[in-house]
Amino acid sequence: MKEELQRLGLSNSEIDVYIALIKLKSSKASEVAVNSLKTREATYYILRNLTKKGFVTEIKKEGIFYYSPSNLSIIKDHISSELSEKMDIFENLIKKYEQTYGT
Repeated sequence: MKEELQRLGLSNSEIDVYIALIKLKSSKASEVAVNSLKTREATYYILRNLTKKGFVTEIKKEGIFYYSPSNLSIIKDHISSELSEKMDIFENLIKKYEQTYGT
C-alpha cells in the first residue's frame, strides 16, 4: 500500500500519518501523532496537506477537530479532477509552443 500511495504523490510522512489514521478511523490530531510517531505540530501540518489532497476529511465537534480518512470515491474524484486540470494546462502549453515555434 505504501508504494501505491507514493505513486499517488504522498510523501513518506504523509503515508505514515494516513495509515495511522486509517487504523484509528476518526481521531484528534494528537492521537494520530502518537500512532504515527510524529510530533503533534508535524501531524497538524501533514493532516492539512492530506486534507488539501483529498485523502483526509476534517470535522469540528464541540470545538475540537477530528480527522478521518476520506471515502475512497472522494479521493478518486479528487485525483481525477487534479489530473484533468493538469491535462488542460498541458494542452494549453502545447498550443503556446506551437504558436511560438510551429509544429
